[in-house]
Amino acid sequence: MLSLEQVRALEERVERAIAAIDRLSGENAALRGELEASRSREGELERTIEEFRRDQERIEAGIVSALRKLDVLEDAALRTREAVPAGTVNAGAAAPAAPATLSSEAEAQSAEAVPADARGVVLDAAPDAAADPAVDVVASSAELDIF
Repeated sequence: MLSLEQVRALEERVERAIAAIDRLSGENAALRGELEASRSREGELERTIEEFRRDQERIEAGIVSALRKLDVLEDAALRTREAVPAGTVNAGAAAPAAPATLSSEAEAQSAEAVPADARGVVLDAAPDAAADPAVDVVASSAELDIF
């Protein structure tokens, strides 16, 4: 037969087993909650990464577009400089300074003057938009939008 001591020892073991099972069940529930939170965070991060990839593609496309526009602008500027002989002096640059008040005719003439540096060398002439449709495209956009 079983003695009272054996029954008490068995009862004690059962209580410890129940306590361990309760503790492990609580840990299991906590770990499942952490797992679910981690999976949710993983989904958020994947969506954020995908957003960043799309944004990066748009930025790269904008930069490529801006570089193409700059190439067109540079080509137009080079063609314009080639069309105007180097060292051409602006005739109005050698003239003495005008009085502080200009007549409307003098203002109109100065507005039409070709830009020149301090030595009177022509910097750039206005590109002929009719001759080059690419220049017209660049000239028609007041601002370069890279996005």
